[in-house]
Amino acid sequence: MTGEEARARHHESFVFDGHNDLAGPLRRGESLDDRGGRGHMDLVRMRAGGLDGGIFAVYTDPDPALEDPFDRSLDGVRRLRETLEAHPAVNLVLSSADVAAARTDTSGDSIHALIGVEGGYAVDDDLGVVDDLFDAGMRCLTLTWNEPTAWADAAGTSVHDGLTAFGRRLVEHLQRLGVLVDLSHASDAVAFQVVERAERPVVASHSGMRRLAPLPRNISDELLEAIAETGGLTGVSFFNGHLSAEFEERCTPLRAREFADTEQLARAVREEVGTLPLSAVVDHVRHAVRILGADHVGLGSDFDGMWAPPEGLGDVSRLPDLSAALGEARVFDDEGLEAFLGANWIRVLKAALP
Repeated sequence: MTGEEARARHHESFVFDGHNDLAGPLRRGESLDDRGGRGHMDLVRMRAGGLDGGIFAVYTDPDPALEDPFDRSLDGVRRLRETLEAHPAVNLVLSSADVAAARTDTSGDSIHALIGVEGGYAVDDDLGVVDDLFDAGMRCLTLTWNEPTAWADAAGTSVHDGLTAFGRRLVEHLQRLGVLVDLSHASDAVAFQVVERAERPVVASHSGMRRLAPLPRNISDELLEAIAETGGLTGVSFFNGHLSAEFEERCTPLRAREFADTEQLARAVREEVGTLPLSAVVDHVRHAVRILGADHVGLGSDFDGMWAPPEGLGDVSRLPDLSAALGEARVFDDEGLEAFLGANWIRVLKAALP
């Protein structure tokens, strides 16, 4: 498949991205329609990039100095749902029936949005919190962020030896409800313990390949295979810090500095560290496909949650360029590219949601 053939296939396909953090800018009052070039996503650029849907994550900061994480998470889900439901172009995804309807939508104008929560810090030791978040509209939970929760270890940590007894009950409860369990940011011990008791597909929504970038945050070949065995998938992140351990190390001094916002941080990274080529994402996708085949890999951009995308993937409008690069590199045939772009996510969500 040539690059132009892959680009054409992109615009014919249902395209679904497994993780974005647009909820944060929306909560700060930025426009869903057009953010004037700020960040990575708005409806203008989604349409230019052929994006049909995605998981919109409400990030919960684990900083103990902040107000109660449950209040922040619940308020974040409610506000995001209100914003999404108020827009005529957005269809909220709450069930497998909604997923099926999204897949048959050929209008080209709609965005099908599933609400997630990134970081289970609100849950603590109360399963009723999960029920409240579910009732508010949460359909995906990224178990941790960079710090462990009271019941699960984050990548690179070992406070609980994986999941506590409550954590194991929580995972079972999430799957009974129909909440997609997301293992990005979780420790290997947590991930394998989740996989062992998975009754529905689980995912790593936005991660790199540890074989290419040896970082605890990334996914090992063994874990790639284990997630696939649940029927799930791994979404490939576009963050340079997930694609290259060397890039991540070069950014370390900048993490100690204070910036007014992520736009300022992103400029500093470009000026002082540089970037990676688009081929870095292609390499990570190719590796996952070599391990799994095309049926358990998808998009997991981390748009608006990261500050260093590769050259040529500066925002969601450039997604067709990624498809062209994958075509030129002969990573997929036509059916494989369509699966990667969205069909795999559709299959997983139909099986995971109520």
